[in-house]
Amino acid sequence: MVFTVDNTVECISVEGSAALLTDPARIDVWVDPYVEKYGPESPEGLADFVRQNAVIEVQPTTAFAVIEREDEFATRATRWRFP
Repeated sequence: MVFTVDNTVECISVEGSAALLTDPARIDVWVDPYVEKYGPESPEGLADFVRQNAVIEVQPTTAFAVIEREDEFATRATRWRFP
């Protein structure tokens, strides 16, 4: 699995494996901090909405990032490897 952001100036690409979470306890590990952080800015019922939809956990193996601004131009990407 690979995912990236849609920003072409400050871009990152993450490679790894992904799995759909079905165990409610594992879903809570991700949903509770998300709701705590964004809950005040989000509509009521955010936690229920997230729990009722797909929650996918990604285990990254490699990530690449680069900044493409003229004043910060990098001649090569930065790479991270995860165990």
